[in-house]
Amino acid sequence: MLDVDFNVVGQPAIMRGSLLNPFPVSQELDGVSITNRGAITVNRLAPFTYYGAAVLLGYHDSFTNEGTITVIDTSGQAGAPLSAISGGEVVNSGTITVRKGNGINGATSLTNSGTITASDVAALDIQETVTNSGSLVSTGGVAIATSSYSPALLVDNKAGGTIAGNGTAIRLSGGAVINAGAIEGTVDLGYTPYFGRSYASGLYVAAGGTLTGDLLFGSGNDVIVETGSGLGVSGRIVAGSGSLYL
Repeated sequence: MLDVDFNVVGQPAIMRGSLLNPFPVSQELDGVSITNRGAITVNRLAPFTYYGAAVLLGYHDSFTNEGTITVIDTSGQAGAPLSAISGGEVVNSGTITVRKGNGINGATSLTNSGTITASDVAALDIQETVTNSGSLVSTGGVAIATSSYSPALLVDNKAGGTIAGNGTAIRLSGGAVINAGAIEGTVDLGYTPYFGRSYASGLYVAAGGTLTGDLLFGSGNDVIVETGSGLGVSGRIVAGSGSLYL
């Protein structure tokens, strides 16, 4: 548990290490659990510095933020954007702000009841689930996105939760979105980093929330479930070249 403040320039504030084993037998470390109740600030001033995130975690680690994390990149570096947190299982009830970079990158799961605001992607390449009852906002891009093929991702936007992007709010290659809150921007479940549209199946559950934008599917067979409060979609619903089941 961390009740201290970090103000770091040019390197991560927290980095999960590992032991080097001189013997030809692999040894996997148990995960660690870290809680932040203070203030973490990381500023990248110089270009050509590649350290990834303010908080770097291993696959089995977990990180709970009840304080504040601020990432500022004034280096002018093109490419290799910073993130606030990379890897692990992430729970946020505090405030995470990233100016020129991503919010949460490559976590196994993200549970957010606080505020995550990023100039790039607020939640990038989350592997399993994003559960949101707070605010997930991208001021310059997509709020929740995948950069690859990841049809297993589930986005559960609870009542009171807001997911907002600049044009597109959610961009996945298949997967599922359950919406009982507010989504501001298009939901695209047919993204592929390759040519054309994804053949992975998409599921959208209208659970009493609103979607201010379009709902787009890919080339696979997709499903919309409406729980009795209407679809709540202000824009178009585009089935793509697959079948859409209601």
